[in-house]
Amino acid sequence: AGILGEVRGAFAEDYVRLVTAGETRFEKTQTFAYEGMYNHIRALLLAGTLSAVGAVVCFCLLPLSSATLPGIALAGAAFVVGYIPWFLKTLSTFEGEDMNQGPVRARLFSWADLRAPLTL
Repeated sequence: AGILGEVRGAFAEDYVRLVTAGETRFEKTQTFAYEGMYNHIRALLLAGTLSAVGAVVCFCLLPLSSATLPGIALAGAAFVVGYIPWFLKTLSTFEGEDMNQGPVRARLFSWADLRAPLTL
C-alpha cells in the first residue's frame, strides 16, 4: 500500500483545532448524558448489585446442593431489580433525544455538522 495522495496547507494546526473542538463537544455531551441520569433508580441499582453479589457468593462459596435455589433466586432478582431498570432508563434517555431542541442541550453532532458531513 503506497501513498495515494498528499495534503497541502497547515494540516497539523487544522487537525489540532479539529481534535480540540471534538474533545470539547464530547465532554459536554458526556456531562449532559450522565449527569443525574440514574438518580431515580439508584436504589434499584443498589439492590440489583447486592443481589448479584449474593448470587455470586451462593454459587462460588457455598456447597452446590445448598446454593442452587437461593443463588438462582438472587440472580433473578438482580436481573429484574437491577438490570432491567438500568437498561430501560438508558434506552429511554438515548432514544428519546429531540434533535429539534435548541442549543441549550448538548449534542454530539450539531446541525451544521449534519448539513456538511464531509467538511472539516
